Amino acid sequence: MAMQKILPLPTIQNWDCHTCGTCCKEYLVTVSPSEAKRVEEQNWKPEDLEGFAPLRKIGRFWSRKTVLNSRPDGSCVFLAESGRCRMHERFGYDSKPLPCKLFPFVLIPAGKGWSVGMRYACPSSSASLGRPMPEHLVPLRGFAQEMVAREGMKLAEDAEVPTVAPPKVEGNPGLSWENIQALARGLTFPLARRDEPISLRIFKIQQLAKDLRRAKLGNLDTTQIGELCAILTSHLHETVKLGDPGAQEKPNWVGMVLFRQAAAIFLRKDHGPNRGIAGQGRLALFQAALTFVKGKGPVPRMHHWIPEVPFEKAETPVEVWPAEVQRIFERYLSIKLGSLQFCGATMYGFSFWEGIDFTLLTLAVQMWLYRLLRGAYPEEEAAQKALSIVDDHYGFNKVLGSLRQRISYRILHSTGQLERLVAWYGR
Repeated sequence: MAMQKILPLPTIQNWDCHTCGTCCKEYLVTVSPSEAKRVEEQNWKPEDLEGFAPLRKIGRFWSRKTVLNSRPDGSCVFLAESGRCRMHERFGYDSKPLPCKLFPFVLIPAGKGWSVGMRYACPSSSASLGRPMPEHLVPLRGFAQEMVAREGMKLAEDAEVPTVAPPKVEGNPGLSWENIQALARGLTFPLARRDEPISLRIFKIQQLAKDLRRAKLGNLDTTQIGELCAILTSHLHETVKLGDPGAQEKPNWVGMVLFRQAAAIFLRKDHGPNRGIAGQGRLALFQAALTFVKGKGPVPRMHHWIPEVPFEKAETPVEVWPAEVQRIFERYLSIKLGSLQFCGATMYGFSFWEGIDFTLLTLAVQMWLYRLLRGAYPEEEAAQKALSIVDDHYGFNKVLGSLRQRISYRILHSTGQLERLVAWYGR
C-alpha cells in the first residue's frame, strides 16, 4: 500500500498528550476484530486490571461491538494511577487500538490526501499545548495507513487515499475536492484581520458565505475561487463597519428557543468524572429540558464544569473580549473550516453550507457558554472549557445530526436568526 498523503497541516494549532487521562475517563473505545485479538494475545490477568476483564461487548445482538472495558466510574480499565495507559506501559505505544492513538486528531479523506481536524474535547488541544501540528506528520501518515486497513477502505487505481465523494455544495453540483477546499480556505480570509474583534470577523464570514451561496462556481478553478473570496472579503472590509455586529437585533423568541435547545444537547455530559445531572435520572433531564426552553432561572448543570449561574448572565455584553480569548475562537474556526471537518462523512453527511451553518451555531453556543463560565474560571480557561464542553459533541453526538435538529438549523438560517445569534453572543 502506498504511503498515505497528508494535506498541509496548520501551524496555528499545537498538541501533545499531557497524560491528563480525559480521553481514558470519558470515552468507550470500540476495537476492531484484529485489535481485540491483539489485546487478548497480550494475556491480561484479572489482577493486572483490578479484577476487570480487558474487553466487553455492547449493543444489541445484531449490532454487537467490542470495546475496551471500563470501570463503574466510566474510566478505561487500562488507565493506571499514573495517568498513563497500562497497555502502553507494558507493550509500547503501537500496541494500543487506533482510536486511542489517533485522538484528538480527526482524519478526513479529501481527494488527493487526508485532511486533519482536531477534537477540542481534549484539554491539551483546546489550550493548544505541545508541538505544532506539522511535527505530527509522520505518525499521522501511519494512522491513515492503519485506518485504511482497519476499516477495509478501498483505494481507486493510482490513488493514495480512499475514494470518497466530495460533500454536496448547494447550487453548485459536481465541484471537485480541490474546489471545495479552496472555498473553505476562502471563508477563513476574514479571520486574518486581527485588528478587528472576533465577533466582527465571524459576522463577515457569515456575510461572505451569503454572497458565495449565490455564486456559480462550477466554471472556476481553485485559483479563481480564491480570488473571488479575496475580492468579496475586501468588499466586506469596506462596507461592514465595526459597530454592525453589536447593532444586530436580539434573536426572536423562536430563534432563542431553538438555540437553547441545541445548547442543552451540546452541554449534556452523561458519563465520566464531569457527568452532570444525567446521573439524577430521566426526570431531572426532562425538567432541565423545560428550563432550557424557558431560559430563566439557574442554568441546569448538564456538565460538572458549569457553575451555579442564571441564564441572564449570558445576555450581558462582554465589555472587552480578551485577546487570548479571541485567539482561541479564531483558532477553533480556522481548524474546523480549513480541515473540512465541518461537512461530509465526518459530520453527519452534512452538505457544505449546512456544515457552515452548524459550525457557526456551534461557535455561538461556545460564546454563550463562555459568558456563563466567566467569573468561575479565569478568562482564558473559561474559553477553553467552553470549547471542550461543546466540541465533545461536534460530529459525534448523533442527536445533533438528526432530522429534527437539521430542520431547526434550516429554520435558524432561513429566518436570519443564526446571523443574529452569532452577533448577539459576540457582543
